[in-house]
Amino acid sequence: MRKKLVLAACLIGACLLGAWLVSMILFVPEASQYEEDVEEGGFSGVVVDGLTGAPIPGARVYAQFKADGHVVSEQVSDESGEFSLLLEDGSYEILAEALGYVRRGKREAGRSVEVLDKTHFVNGRIRLWPQAIVKGRVLAGERGIVASVGVTYESDASGEENYTFTSLFTDERGQFELGRCYAGIVSVSIAAEGFAQVRLQDIVLRSGQTLDLGDIPLREGVSLFGVVTDVQSMQGVSGAYVRAYDVNGALLDETRTTAGGEYRLAAIDLFRVQVLVSADGYEDIREVLQLSKDVNHAYHVGLRRTWGLRVMVQNDTGREPEQTHLTVVDLGTGERVYEATVGNGMTVMDALRGGPYLVRAESSDRATFVEKRAATGDLVRLQLRPFARIEVKVLSVDGAPLERGEYRYTYRPNLDEEAAAMAWRHFSGLLFEVGNLSPGYYRVEVKSGGSGIESAEFYLSMGDVRLMTLQGTEGGVLRGRVVLEGEHRGIRADIEVVGTGQTARSDADGQFTLDRLPSTTFDVRIRAGFGGEGVVFSGIAVPEGGVVEREFALDAEKYREERRATYEERRARGETRRGRSPWSEDGRSEGMFPPSERGRPPWGDGPPPWGDGPPPEGGSSWERPSGSDQWIEIPSGSRPPWGDGPPPWGDGPPPEGGSSWERTSSGQWVEIF
Repeated sequence: MRKKLVLAACLIGACLLGAWLVSMILFVPEASQYEEDVEEGGFSGVVVDGLTGAPIPGARVYAQFKADGHVVSEQVSDESGEFSLLLEDGSYEILAEALGYVRRGKREAGRSVEVLDKTHFVNGRIRLWPQAIVKGRVLAGERGIVASVGVTYESDASGEENYTFTSLFTDERGQFELGRCYAGIVSVSIAAEGFAQVRLQDIVLRSGQTLDLGDIPLREGVSLFGVVTDVQSMQGVSGAYVRAYDVNGALLDETRTTAGGEYRLAAIDLFRVQVLVSADGYEDIREVLQLSKDVNHAYHVGLRRTWGLRVMVQNDTGREPEQTHLTVVDLGTGERVYEATVGNGMTVMDALRGGPYLVRAESSDRATFVEKRAATGDLVRLQLRPFARIEVKVLSVDGAPLERGEYRYTYRPNLDEEAAAMAWRHFSGLLFEVGNLSPGYYRVEVKSGGSGIESAEFYLSMGDVRLMTLQGTEGGVLRGRVVLEGEHRGIRADIEVVGTGQTARSDADGQFTLDRLPSTTFDVRIRAGFGGEGVVFSGIAVPEGGVVEREFALDAEKYREERRATYEERRARGETRRGRSPWSEDGRSEGMFPPSERGRPPWGDGPPPWGDGPPPEGGSSWERPSGSDQWIEIPSGSRPPWGDGPPPWGDGPPPEGGSSWERTSSGQWVEIF
């Protein structure tokens, strides 16, 4: 009995095992199935007709990466429509194509699969659909005519909407045939020069269908074309609608303008039409046109903006400033209605209404700005000047180029402020550039190989480009400033290194620089009056290759007395028609007139050269040159006293005696004592 039970159990187990094996062989789901023992992943299946389900032999089946569309594997289906693709791990699209077949629609992708750890997809079914065909013949009267035929999908079977599928020209007999069309709802348009356009809409295409539209007659008409522009800027308006209606208001044709504002309507077979031109932010233009029998009719339109502003920010170089701070203030309410940081080019503010406006553009560092008034609908052009920059070439003591080193610059926006020094930076090459600089006073310092070089202080205006060469010198450098004691106000003066023949002259702020100085102690003589022996400062020392900064203070009262005494002597000799007025140093006229303003100086109750009475009569006038705190008497109409030739000193040598000459804005030469 026990043997029978064991035998029965074995038979039952064998039957169950056999049934499992049969189910594994016969049952394979159409979705994916993972097999542990395959050496490489892949996708296997069959290509079938989407309508009939019949296999499609000879179809090209291929796998491409989802990321870049690169085809990695492909195969042609066999007589049973079957195929098998070997794939490494990754994400793929499996697609197929066959003659006479198309996919469901334009945007329809294939089977999307992801192979991980040698996943193998089996029994995959790829469907292709028999193509639809549209054909017909275009007639003009009783004969065929060459015309453009286009098919536009309102929607296809895969859900894609509103796209132009294809267009072609008919042959010389007017016949056309459009193949490989998707199933869906389409419009077919036919256009030819000199004929009214025909548009057949709501055509239903089915897979495998050949749709013969038969004979399509065209009627003669006028083609309307032109350019739509903005009346303020005279630039083309892109995307404007141009529509043509018949006298009953039925739409004949419509189009949108190109990027340059051009448009062209299909031919119209009426002699009287209504044209409507519209664009967002502009007033509509509606006009009735009387058309002739000409093939083409030009109709150009200018649109006027109804609100908003367009602001064009430009600059001299096209590259600076890269960012601009833009603000718009409504002058009627005083409210700031727009503020943003924008790049160069056009900024459109369609939402603005009201005005008038004040539009202001500032560079990113707020160092320069430009502003204009504007009305609603205007195109405002704002041009900012670029930042200044310095280009520096560095030479050694013997004149050889220095291609490596460090540099920095000091900056102060005006003479009343202390100079700020930037951090040292490395340079390499024959030139280095310091850019994006604001207006102000600069000095450049360079150090290389243990020695230092520096420039004199100079002024940069917005947009200036200063080219300079700095050459190393032997000895040290003295950077000084001549001031009046107790006032710390810089003055012009002559500076001499006693016993060496080296001289310099300070600028209007008293600044000067002397280089190639000996490493021993030396004396400096400063002459700041009209004459005299000057003041000697002794025991000055500058280390070899070093830079020393020092302020030289002169007695203010003695300085003024000397200048007045010298002036009186020159006046007694009749030499005061030219020169600086001595009262300009007592502070009474300081800052009361801008450099560009001319007139008699404000001598008030002080001691002008003619006393406390009224100014003398005569043709002289007075002027304070730009950058100077001195008033200069301008004689009426005379050349410099040394010749009839061109300035500075005509045909002869320059005059002796230490004087210098300067031309004022009026064109007169004046002697600077």
